[in-house]
Amino acid sequence: MAFIRVLEFPPNGSLLDAMSERPPILSKGVIVSVRVPGRLYDVEMPNGYVAIAVLPKGGPTAPTEEKGSAVEVAFSPYDMSRCKVVQWLTAN
Repeated sequence: MAFIRVLEFPPNGSLLDAMSERPPILSKGVIVSVRVPGRLYDVEMPNGYVAIAVLPKGGPTAPTEEKGSAVEVAFSPYDMSRCKVVQWLTAN
């Protein structure tokens, strides 16, 4: 006689929802080069790491002088090579 064990998952896929609810990792960096003006940049973090940053549609408006600008970016916890520009930081 064989026994079959049935695995029960939480209702409504809440296990998968919990995995996708990891918050983005926020960081500040400086744009070191422009790949596509107004859209794609190389951003250097304070520790020297360089990531590719994209300016999402409907995101913050890019300043006229993009290279050398300080930005706040959001990384996915699953892929630290790419990020999104959250806001442009200005000197007050």
